[in-house]
Amino acid sequence: MREAVVLKSNRYGIQLHLNPEIPFDELLQKILEKFSESDKFFKDASFAISFEGRELTEEEETAIVEAINENTNTHVICIVAEDEIREEILKRKTEAEIKSIPSYNPNEATLRYESVKSGDVLIAEQSLVVLGDVEEGATVTTAGNLIVLGELKGNVWAGSGGREDVFVFAMNLSPESLRIASLMYAATEEKRIGWKERKKKHQPRVARIVQGCVQIQTFEGRS
Repeated sequence: MREAVVLKSNRYGIQLHLNPEIPFDELLQKILEKFSESDKFFKDASFAISFEGRELTEEEETAIVEAINENTNTHVICIVAEDEIREEILKRKTEAEIKSIPSYNPNEATLRYESVKSGDVLIAEQSLVVLGDVEEGATVTTAGNLIVLGELKGNVWAGSGGREDVFVFAMNLSPESLRIASLMYAATEEKRIGWKERKKKHQPRVARIVQGCVQIQTFEGRS
């Protein structure tokens, strides 16, 4: 029989995997029992909590938090959604991986703290980091690398001065057109559909020149 509650700790707090089939009142009691079993480990701790495996209403989430705070020696300070945890993990991984790329120098990059909207034209004389999206219909040109910590759906040109050792990175890479130095990447409709499917999975991708042509790969380097 599937356990009612599985409790796991991680760097973001406590994660509760909840059985979706048992009545909520019974589930709440099982949660308190699980925390009582772990009382010595979590005693006087304050943490964020997240839920997985079961759809909960706002009232049920509140009831769980209040029950834990009132009946155990631990204190829940907030509820974190699963997608927020995944986003934070992905963000930290991405930032670490980007810094490991030899051709990227954070001291030689321009930061843009908002999305590039449709119809906008943005030109940078060095590498560019966009903390947002490049929307469809927008155009971005940079002499260095282009890093988009969001969706890239517009027109981009990296290495506009002729550099071929640059790259284009995005959390979701589905450009209208993509150029590196003098080389264009022509996306077929089939490839664009593939990009859209990958976008749903939030799979970071990078474009760079490999063997004389622009190639797009998963961020780990798989084609």
